Amino acid sequence: AAVLDDGAMASPMVKLKGPLMASSSYAPAFPLKYALKDMRFALGLPEADGLALDVSTSATAAYVEADEGASLGESDFAAVMEVARRRGA
Repeated sequence: AAVLDDGAMASPMVKLKGPLMASSSYAPAFPLKYALKDMRFALGLPEADGLALDVSTSATAAYVEADEGASLGESDFAAVMEVARRRGA
């Protein structure tokens, strides 16, 4: 936890969502399904056409798996952590 609190990854979002992810507590503040909608929109923008968006594409795939495969769409977007846990990340 100290690495995330004090290192380069430190941010208000990590401080807010990190403990919730650690405890698998995903009461929706911003539902995962809406985060997925936004990610799909961003990947479809004309400005993205022809760009290598490998990280964004992989992240979107994780959100799809969380939404469609694990039925976590109504949970907070932090619930994507469950996909990372299943993948052994």
